[in-house]
Amino acid sequence: MACLLTRTECLSRDLVMNTTTTTQAANPWAVQPSQGGDFEKAPVGNHPAVLVALIDLGTQWQDGYQGEPGKWQRRVYWCWELVTKRLSGTKGRNHVLGMDLTLSTHEKAKMRKIIESRSGRKVPDGVPYDISTELGKPCLLNVILKGQYPQIDGVSAVPDGMVVPSPTYKPVAVSLRDHEEAGSPVVADWLPWLFGRKLGDVVMDCREIAGDGEHGRGRKGGASSSAAGDDESSSSAADDESIPF
Repeated sequence: MACLLTRTECLSRDLVMNTTTTTQAANPWAVQPSQGGDFEKAPVGNHPAVLVALIDLGTQWQDGYQGEPGKWQRRVYWCWELVTKRLSGTKGRNHVLGMDLTLSTHEKAKMRKIIESRSGRKVPDGVPYDISTELGKPCLLNVILKGQYPQIDGVSAVPDGMVVPSPTYKPVAVSLRDHEEAGSPVVADWLPWLFGRKLGDVVMDCREIAGDGEHGRGRKGGASSSAAGDDESSSSAADDESIPF
């Protein structure tokens, strides 16, 4: 039997249906899920790892630490693959973790300390050091939980006799020149974000591309936890024009 509705009832029914459709199609108040909520976190512990990426971030503005004035610094993003920690629900993909470091081999620079801890050898003074030679090198990566997020707390050498599996990602080094020649940031989609931002966006904020009119427009607080004690009093990193790889 057909259902007969009055004109008022029809208008009321159409209004409800249209409102529901509009709400589902484009609701300006609907908050979309963020990337940072449900992703699988890298496990805490001391893990075998391999350096699989070096990404030139250009010269970035770093806010001052504990009241010190901010400054421009050449930064490089290092990314390691945890070669024994499989990412759930994937075929052959492992966890990856990254951090940005000042491009410097000054005796107080964190990048130098990482290289020396991994290799067990001193970085030579007074000569250029090709950091791309670190690509593909195994190490032990100590991962801690800071707040809700995993963080690299230290890098050390692999003990004698320990076999570290090969990485699933092909090690890659991308210079600022590579970004510029490509016309856009050359950043693989598997690389972790930096401080909640895509690496490509960080690259686009560098002084070489964006200029120096807006200091640190993309993120606040400069470097990550590595800011404390990461950087030397001299500005050799900020003055470098190109990364030696």
